[in-house]
Formats: sequence, C-alpha cells, structure tokens
Amino acid sequence: MKKRFVVLLLVLVLSLGLCPAALAYGDVIYTQDTRITAFGAEYDNVTVRAGVTVTFQLRQPDPNAIFVFKSLTVEPGGRITGPGIIGMFRGATYSGIDFYYKVQGEEVLLDQEKLDWLIEEDPENRLVFYWNEDNDHYSLLGYGFERDPFFDPNAVKDAEYTESVRLSHDLSCQWRDCIIRSGVTVSLPAEGQELHGALTVESGGRMEGNSLIFFSGASVTGLTLWYHAGDEIKPIPNNDPSPLFAGEPEDFRLFFNYDSQSDRYVLSDLFDAGRLDPAATEEGAAALRLKELGLFLGTGTDFELYRVPRRTEAIVMLIRLLGQEQDALAHAADYPYDDVPAWANRYVAYAFSTGLTNGVGNGRFGAGDATDKQFLTFVLRSLGYEDESSGGSDFSWRSPEALAQQLGLIRGEADLLRFDRGDCVLIMEQALTCPNKFQRPLWELLAEKGVFTREAYLAVYDGGERLRTS
Repeated sequence: MKKRFVVLLLVLVLSLGLCPAALAYGDVIYTQDTRITAFGAEYDNVTVRAGVTVTFQLRQPDPNAIFVFKSLTVEPGGRITGPGIIGMFRGATYSGIDFYYKVQGEEVLLDQEKLDWLIEEDPENRLVFYWNEDNDHYSLLGYGFERDPFFDPNAVKDAEYTESVRLSHDLSCQWRDCIIRSGVTVSLPAEGQELHGALTVESGGRMEGNSLIFFSGASVTGLTLWYHAGDEIKPIPNNDPSPLFAGEPEDFRLFFNYDSQSDRYVLSDLFDAGRLDPAATEEGAAALRLKELGLFLGTGTDFELYRVPRRTEAIVMLIRLLGQEQDALAHAADYPYDDVPAWANRYVAYAFSTGLTNGVGNGRFGAGDATDKQFLTFVLRSLGYEDESSGGSDFSWRSPEALAQQLGLIRGEADLLRFDRGDCVLIMEQALTCPNKFQRPLWELLAEKGVFTREAYLAVYDGGERLRTS
C-alpha cells in the first residue's frame, strides 16, 4: 500500500509540472574551482578565469536537463569538464573550449562557423554536447556523419602547421599556400592532399602519407620531389614540375605518391617523365640525338613527345628529317586543299608537289590528328617506296606496317591505340639507317647533301648502325 501511494504521488507531481526547474542565471564569472550539481541551469554569459576548473554534474542522468549558455568564455589555463551536458542555442558563442563532432566515427574539431551552421540546421535550433570521457572533451550528441557536411572539394585556403597533425575531413586539406614549421610532422589524408600554391617545409619539418596532388602553379620548398627515370628514381630537375603542365587543360593534376620505405614523394609513373628530362626516356633520348643533327626541333617550349601530332606537324617533322625544310620554305607552288593553317602552307605545298602527301580527298589535306598508318606512309614515300595511290605496289597506305617492319622502321606492330610524337621520333630515327628503295641508308644521303657531316653523325651514332650508349 505504501509503495502504491509513492507511485501515485510521483505521477501527481509530474502531471502538475512540479519537477525541479532548471535554474536561471545571468552573467557568471567563476574565479575558483566550482562543481555545479543542479538539475540543470540556463546562463547568459559565463567566464571561467585562468587556472579555474568548473565541473558540471547533473543530480539526475536526464538528457533534457542541461546547462545552456548564450556565451561561454574559458580563459587560458581555465577548464570546463563534465559529466554534465552542455547546450548551445542560436546565437551562442564560445572561446577557449573545444567542441567536437564525429565523421565516420572520427572526432573532428568544431569551430564557431560550423557551430552556427549546425544550430541553424537543427529543428530545435540548438546543439547538445556530452562529456566524452575517453577523449577528455565535449562531443556533439545525436549527430554522426558519414561524410563531413563542411567538406567542400572546391575550397582552397592557406594553412600553417605549428603542431604535428594527421589531416582528415578538414577544409585545410586543400591548400593554397602552406607552411609546415620546424619539428612538425603533417600526415596527409587518405583522399590525398591538393596543393594550389606554395608549400614550404621548414628544416626539421616533414610530411608523410598518401598523395600530394599538384595543380598548375604549385611549388614546393624544403621537400624534394622525385620521378621515375627508367629503372632509377631521380630528383625532379630544380624541384620544378611545371614543364609537365605545358599544353594540358586547366584542371590537369599531377600525383606524387608517398613511398614509405624511402620517405619520398615520387611522381606517378602514369605521367611522361621525358617532359622533365628528355634523356630519361627512349623517345626523349632519340629526340635529343635528332636535334643535335638538326633533324628535329620540338615545338619551341619542349619536345611534347606525349602529344598526338597533327597531320601538318607530321609533314613538317618529315620534311626536316629529309633535310628539305629550306627547300619547303622557298616553295611557292599552290595545292588543292582548303583546310591547311597559314603557318603550314609552304610545307604542305612542298609535300604535295614532291608526292609525300595526297590529302584525304574532297579537296582536303586533313589537318586533324595523324595516325601511325599515315605517318608510316609519309616516311615510306620519303624513302622512295610507292603505294597504290601513285600507281605503285611496294606497300599499301591502308597497311604500311608490313613493309615498315620488314625495313626495321618499327619493332613489332605499331601502337594503334595511342600514337604520339614520341612514336614519330622513334620511327624517324630508325629511318636514318633504313635502306631506301635504292638500298642506300638515309643518313648517307643527308651527309652527302650537307645536312650534317659524316663526322657529326658518327659522333652521335656508332657507325650508323646502333645508338651510342656512352
């Protein structure tokens, strides 16, 4: 009977709203260690002085009984601790205390701007934080994110790191200019670290983990960048990857992957290292040898061996290989094509008059991209071989690979998937020692014509039969 009476009394108390009410305070300044054990309390402005610890502890474990603040300031050396629950309503501000939220179970620091945004998004316009005993800080209650709501893939900002940190789910993961101070280690996030400006790693500072992603204009000081040069790993010349951006679209990026064994950031081998050091690749080394003989010039900025050639470029490269560029530039004859850019007029006119090209029909030269079949056809014609378009039967322009392999112009089948200027250079170099239709190698004819001397050729190649290796 007594037990039944107590239950009825509790129901009556609850129905009449007689539970202890949260205490209301105005401005409070704590100047000594204090433990708050009320059912809950509402504050206007709270200040915790330096060296003072304030502990909020509920009399009852009721999640609705919370300590609410409009303004919360903790001076340096001061501290607020739980297990009491803290609430922040719209317009609330704080300083000197850290609040956190969770993304995929990982604690992330919540700044004032993020706090304001979350409060606005909350149906009740309030946020509640519980005392996270394991991490010794206050964490957001009731929210867990699979993806950081504040992560903006387009946000770029400056950053300075004065303490070691492992980056994750933070706007600073997209750097404009960044400084890593001496003695500080920055570990990059799993998704990689984008760099748009200047990265400076001071002496004694270091960076590790995942990928460093370069955008055009990015630069690094204090951290050596590396690349694959054949079987070797070499430092990038002048630590400057900018040549790799030449001719690429605005959103082009470079990936430097972290090698934990050597503690190096190495350029992904998907990128053409020959643009940094031509001699590092077979195509680049061939281009340098041809340039030394005056048979290849590149584009004015670099060799651009990674790029698909235009048909006009292919004709120009072929005319230079034949030592006939001056003849072409002096050639003023007309041609029947209406799609040739002005700069290539004389080259195409010369190629047409000498039978190197017949165009693609319908009054067009075909100024688009060149294919391997087209370039091989140009080269074979320059060596005196004839195809069906001129009444010959030495090869077919539809399948020039057969004769090209027989003569040694190409090794195996030509790359039909992606033909680039590097392939052109390799074919051009092989053409020097291929017998023409009259069984004489091209290099001898060029030496006789005075394009280069026999001595100059032998200084680059060994007897005209194999490439110099020393």
